[in-house]
Formats: sequence, C-alpha cells, structure tokens
Amino acid sequence: MKKNYVTQMFTIALIVSIITVLFSSCCCPPCNNLLEQTPSDDVTPGANVSQKTPAKETPSGTGEEKEVKIDALYYIGGNPPGGGTSEVIIKAEPKTSEKLKVSFGESEAGGTGNMWRSSGWMAVVLATMLLGKDATDYEFSFDTGGRIDGPSAGCLMTVGTLAALRGHQVKEDATMTGTINPDGTIGPVGGIPQKLYGAQKKGKTLVLIPAGQRYSVDMGTKASVDVIEKGKKLGIEVKEVSNVYEAYKLLTGDSLPQMEVSDVPPQLPSKAFDRFKGRAKEWYSRYSKLKGEYKSFPKDYQTYFSGFANIVDGQAQKADNALSQGMSSVAYDRAAGATVQMDAIVLAMNMVQRYQNSGLDGAVSYLESKESVKTELSAAMDNLKAEDVESTSDYVALFEAYSKLSMAEGFILLADDKISVIQKNAGSYDESQLMEELYYVGYYYSCASALLTVAKDCLDIAKDFGSPATVNNNDLIKLGEIMAGAAKANMSYFESTIIDEYAKSAGVHSDVMKYNFMKLDSRYMMAFASSCGVEVMKKEFSDSGESAPMVIGEAASTYTLSAQLIAKFYSLDPTFDKDYTQVVSIKNERALANMLNFADKRAISLINLNGEDNSVLPIFYYENASLLRQGNSEEQIEALGYYWRSTILSEIQAYMSGKLGEN
Repeated sequence: MKKNYVTQMFTIALIVSIITVLFSSCCCPPCNNLLEQTPSDDVTPGANVSQKTPAKETPSGTGEEKEVKIDALYYIGGNPPGGGTSEVIIKAEPKTSEKLKVSFGESEAGGTGNMWRSSGWMAVVLATMLLGKDATDYEFSFDTGGRIDGPSAGCLMTVGTLAALRGHQVKEDATMTGTINPDGTIGPVGGIPQKLYGAQKKGKTLVLIPAGQRYSVDMGTKASVDVIEKGKKLGIEVKEVSNVYEAYKLLTGDSLPQMEVSDVPPQLPSKAFDRFKGRAKEWYSRYSKLKGEYKSFPKDYQTYFSGFANIVDGQAQKADNALSQGMSSVAYDRAAGATVQMDAIVLAMNMVQRYQNSGLDGAVSYLESKESVKTELSAAMDNLKAEDVESTSDYVALFEAYSKLSMAEGFILLADDKISVIQKNAGSYDESQLMEELYYVGYYYSCASALLTVAKDCLDIAKDFGSPATVNNNDLIKLGEIMAGAAKANMSYFESTIIDEYAKSAGVHSDVMKYNFMKLDSRYMMAFASSCGVEVMKKEFSDSGESAPMVIGEAASTYTLSAQLIAKFYSLDPTFDKDYTQVVSIKNERALANMLNFADKRAISLINLNGEDNSVLPIFYYENASLLRQGNSEEQIEALGYYWRSTILSEIQAYMSGKLGEN
C-alpha cells in the first residue's frame, strides 16, 4: 500500500472532520491576522459633522410620523483615527402595490455598501415581524447624507424603522452603536472611543453601546479604556444595552410591545419525543453499519484514520447517553451528526482503497454510484409537493423540509461543478491533487444524500401537530420575499466584506477564498449551497405561490447561518488555536454571554406564544442550544445559531397565525 496517498487522504479527512465537528474558520495565517484586528467600520465622514445643540424630545406616538432621522456613528482609521456621524433618514411609507421595496439612497457615488444594506434589510425584517405588520404594505427607504458602510448601525437602524412604523421619533440628542442579531440582541462593535468623539461633535448627550463593551480598545492608543468614564469627560452619558427593547425605550422614550407569555422552558409532546427517539435510533443504526464497514478495512487503513474515528465514536456515544437521559431531540442531532462524519471517513477510505486497487478508474467508478442522489432528490421534491398541510405547525415542518432539499440541491451543484473543473483541468493535477478533488465530489454527494433523509425526518417527526388553520398563500409569498431579501443581503455582506478582505490579504481571487472558506467553515458551505440550490429548484414550480414554502424555508436557514458568520467574524472577535483551525476563546466574552441569555429567553417566549399549536422543530433547536451553550467557544456560537433558528421559526409561525404585533 502506498502510504503517501493514505497520508494525503488522511489530511482530507482532517479537513472534513473540522468541517463537521468543529465548524472552524479559515485557517490561513493572513486571514488570522485580519481577525486579530478590532472590528471597525471603514467609512468616510459624512457631510454634516458640525456641533449641534441638543433638541428637546420630540413628542411621539401620534401615529402620523413616517419619517425618522438618526445619526449613525462611524469610526475611521488613520493617524490618528477618528469618528463622526452620518445622518440617515428612514421612511416607511404606505403603498398600494404588493411588491416589497427596500431602497438605499446616497448623496454621493459609492456612499453606501453591502454591510449598510444588510443592516437595512435586517431592520425591516425585525421591525415588521416584531410588530406583526405586512412589510409589503410599505416602501422602506434609508437615505444617508455621507459615506457609511458598516453593520455597527444595525440596531440603531432597527430602532429607527420601528419608530417610523409606530409614529415615534428618535431623540435628537441620542444615538447608539451595535450590530443587530436575528432575535433582537445587540452584538459588539469596534472603535467605540473614537465614535464618542463623533457623538460629541454632533451634540449627542446619550450614546448606547452593546452590553459587555464598557471597556473598549482606543484605536489611537491601543489601550483599553472605560468608555462610560470617557463619555462623562465628553459630556455624554454612555449606557450599555443588550437588546432592541432596551435600546428603543432609551432612544425614543416609548416602549415596544412585549409578549406576556410563560417563561417556562418548553418540552416536546410525547408523540414528538417518541418520533425523535425512533429516528435517533435509526441514525445510530446507520452509524453502526458504517462503523462496521470502517472495521472491515485493513489494519493499516484503520490506523491512519483511527484518531478521527475515535472522535466520531465519542459523538455517537454522546447520542446514546442523551437517549438514556430522555433527551431524544439531542440524541437525534448527535446521532445524525456522527453518522455524517463516519460516512465521510468511510468515503475517504474507499477512495484510497479503490485507487490503490484499480487506479483512477476505480475511484471514479465508486463516485458514479453516489450520483443516484440526483434521482432521489427529484423523488423527494415530488413527495413534498404532494404534502397536505393543515396547521401552521405543518407549514413550519414543510419549510424546514424544503430548506434541506434546497441545500441538497446546492451540494449536488457543487459536486457537478467540481466534476466540470476536474475534466477541464485534468492535465494540470498531480495524483494527490486529483484524488483530493475527486474526494470532494463524493463528499458533496454524500452530504446531499444525508440532507434528503433529514428532510423526510422533518415531516415524519414534526407534522400533524396543532389545530387546522387557513394560511393565505399571498401572505406566504410576501413573507418569502422579505425573508429572502434579508438572507441575500446578509450573504452579500459576508462575502463582499469578510471573504473579499481575506482574499485580498492572502493575495488570491475571491472565488478561491470562497472555496477554501467552504472547506473550513461548514456554516458558509451550507449557506452557499442553499442559496445556489434554491435558485435552481424554483424552476420546478409553476408559480411563486407554489414555491413560497421552499423560499421561506431556505431563506430562514441562510439568514440564520449568515447571521452566525457575521457574529463570529465581525462581532465576537475570536482567537484561534496554534493551527488556526479552532476557535479557542472569544474576546467579547461578556457580549456572547448576554447574547446567549437573551436568545434563550426570546426563544422560550416565542415558542410559548404559539401555545398548543407550536411546532416541535423550534423546541428541537431550543433543547440542543441549551446544551451547546455549556460547551466550548465553537459550541457556544453554534448554540446562538440554534437559538436564532428556534426564534425565527416560532416567529414565522406566530406571524402566520396573527399572534405577533400590537393590539
């Protein structure tokens, strides 16, 4: 046996293990250098940064105001670095057409960018969902008088949008900085000391900052400063806030409607518990078969892969332990994860063995057997189209099933694209490179196959709960539009800002960095696959009404994944291990703790808001998040994503049933 090839495939298995177990970030040193910098918004001063006397608080609640002015804070690098404000006019004007419209105006060419648009879209999604309003009833616009491009105004823009919808105004002497997350929590930002100078120039007397950032790095001196004390010296009151509810109260003087529901953590209904238990056992059975296949390989193969096989076996044991403790949803999640990971290891071993025994033709022949997933996907699509849904809970199950199919389609597209690239560049690969490329073809097909099973599980487990309800198809179309807009804006932000900057630092094309990032952070791989897959699958439907459940499901998935990526690579400021493969700690530790605490409470509130009609899938995500948050830094980031997914699905269900909003 040629050990060099086994070693090369061992390295590939390492990458896959990182993808499926650790959810790590890009590991190249140039990218890590970027992560060591304090997050900031690289912007240019706006036209109006003059001193201004604070105005009296504007009376609010008249229900007539539809235009709100905010002053967004910015940080600008330089020697010395500085800060300022850019005036933004937010409008929410009633309209008669049913087409959603969110526009961004600027007073000079190139004045805004993808980060700014992402914040605007998230503001529209959160504001309309929180108030239970139909976004397509309004035309939203965000017009800035200067140049700004950063997510740090996300919460301020959300408050401004809420105020415009409710007929309130933001106090002229108040502003804030902080990103906005899908559940309304506020994420940390950089450059706060410099932003305070900008607030002083504009005459601000109150500045809100994300909770946990009282001590922030001064980008001029590189020293940590107490920004509350610094604010006092500048004549500014600085306050920490954790969520949009707190921010809205302080910035407008009015309170947002809050749900009066039970704060008791939810539990799965007995029928759902049993279904998760049964499916968990099925996944564990598949894992056991794969483990048996692993043991059937020669000893030297097992030796090379034993380290990773042991890690996966540990995950499978955790699934068994969860089952014995009565945590069927957690057992399901762990068993499915362990099965996918073991499948990746067995795939690598098969590739090596086939190549050793029959050369390249043997490896290719093995991969051809994986292409059957294409036929399976087509059948799964037909089955979903034929599903009868009677309750809002059924719709949530359908949304989730479609989200898995969209992602499966995306993985098939990735595999087919990889085959085309291999065929085009076959002469330029050496044997080890060719084997690696072929491996990923098989891996993508395997991921697609696993997702088809999960899609079926979504319906088998989560359907037939809740009471019958009529859901307006036009409402689904509108909901799909706004969710898709937010998901696309988030993905555009992450790719154009984070990935493009990494590519620039590494001196490679952005497409190359996207490919590398997919291999080293599974959240991006899944979001990328999903966003590509949904565009292809739309062609399978006769009209937008028929495709609306798929659009909503895919958008909710991509929205959550991209929000996690933004939080991880912009807000939370992680540190990595010596190999740059794992997040070992979070510098903004208190901010993460606050985000997790509020995310937990928010998920409970929205689950309980739906009462007996609630879907079991938000409970599934909630229960897994509750355990993940007790783990390491990577697991805590994953917990945030699970909480947000629980919140979004419950929020969508409550929105469909009219339980959200102001009375």
